[in-house]
Amino acid sequence: MASEQSNVPWQRVHPVSLLFVVIAKLRQWIVPLVFGLYSARQGNLLVVGLGIVAFAILLGFSIARYLTLRFRLAGGELQVRDGIFFRSSRTVPVNRIQNIDLVQNVLHRIFRVAEVRIETASGKEPEAVLQVLSLAVVERLRASVFEQANAIASGANASVTEEPSACEDGSDVPPSTFERPQHLLLAITLKQLSLAGLTSNRGLLLVPIAIGTLYEVRGMTGGIRDQFRIDSGDIFNRLPQGVSTWLVVIWLLLVCLALVAFLKLFSIAWFLIRFYGYQLWVVGDDLRIGCGLLTKVSATIPRSRIQFISIHRSWLGRRLGLAAIRIETAGGGGSEHENASKSVGRRWFVPVISESQVVGLIEHLRPGIQWTESQFDWQPLSPLAGSRLQRLGILATVVLTLVAGFVWQPWGAAIGVVLLPSFIWFARRKAKAMRYARCGSLVVYRSGLMTRKCSCAFVDKIQTLRLSESPFDRRWKMATLSVDTAAAGPAEHRILLKYLDVNVAQREFVSLKAAVV
Repeated sequence: MASEQSNVPWQRVHPVSLLFVVIAKLRQWIVPLVFGLYSARQGNLLVVGLGIVAFAILLGFSIARYLTLRFRLAGGELQVRDGIFFRSSRTVPVNRIQNIDLVQNVLHRIFRVAEVRIETASGKEPEAVLQVLSLAVVERLRASVFEQANAIASGANASVTEEPSACEDGSDVPPSTFERPQHLLLAITLKQLSLAGLTSNRGLLLVPIAIGTLYEVRGMTGGIRDQFRIDSGDIFNRLPQGVSTWLVVIWLLLVCLALVAFLKLFSIAWFLIRFYGYQLWVVGDDLRIGCGLLTKVSATIPRSRIQFISIHRSWLGRRLGLAAIRIETAGGGGSEHENASKSVGRRWFVPVISESQVVGLIEHLRPGIQWTESQFDWQPLSPLAGSRLQRLGILATVVLTLVAGFVWQPWGAAIGVVLLPSFIWFARRKAKAMRYARCGSLVVYRSGLMTRKCSCAFVDKIQTLRLSESPFDRRWKMATLSVDTAAAGPAEHRILLKYLDVNVAQREFVSLKAAVV
């Protein structure tokens, strides 16, 4: 075995990797570089010199790492090594590899290369990152990995392997002899992406940025600001003669409408850039996603790793017959700052889908399940849940009314007239929206008013069950049942069954515990 492995040559990354290393370091050092240029104009050459030396050292280490990076497939393992002074060697068994994902920005696509992320089910971070490989070599690597994994699973001798071509430009690479059956499951049109942007609130991300920018600008122009300060209570008294107050009000409303339209256009543009050309393929036992206009992402999700499925329906999306699907997989949760392939594969698994396609897609994610939301045996919360939520709403109304009456006397107290019926209506609707169901191997939970979320966990994927009672729960004879899988986060919806009757919660806890064991 060792002699066979030693005869397998080590492969190098694409020569254009050096260009990407330099660009990455320049992006990281853009702020210090700007500061250095400013210092140079002020004649502080010592700071500039130290910055250049530090940048050169870090860049040199990065270049050395990529010049020494080698990889090969041998003996059923993916082996990666790098380093000169501090050497690192990693070995990943091919039967443990779950994902081989690609990320391509505009520069990657010009050179027909990609950043490759190789992941197992062991954690959030990839086991190996190969930056960068030619697209032809990537496909050869993918085919060889899955071929060896299937050979190992079937008991065949996988020590003799077919390696990715050493031609880094991708030329003269013979087609792979290993093909897995595949078919297109879903393709999202530009119209659907535009409607998804229209129903989304991604444009609100610009609001805190704009507020922060205005604050900084006003801070730098404080002297000018003081000259043009106008008392908000005197604004209508300063109007020129002949200008109606209603005209100003209409103008302000038009400005607000224009701002909302701009934010919606930003949301639409974000969806089009992020998910342009979205396609979802079934490749063997895996799902593969490809999308992106500027940065193209290819993500692979083994269906066996899917532990949690969540369907999100916004208020406007329901009226347009649209939904979104998110998933959670084994190997850790997600975050807003995760890499592009994970973000698409988990948080934005299906960014928009027609309601008529939801059932068919869910059944493809977990073959054998019957997904019929309208026919689930939905169980309500405790009969006292509505009353408990209404009391919370009344308490919140009293507190807000007292605060408003103290700040804005005497009319502030009138806010309670509006808030009280609103909070009571909200409490009743919230209690009615929260339901759960047990359907075979599924635990299903739905909640939400404006954005309705319906999520399911598979009984054989449940990691922990927790039954808890707060002092308020005991007073109302209620309990909370929590159902968790190995990865919580990307779906932004937990199976947290609050306000259950204590006897029902205990019965469900015992039943699920027996099913999980």
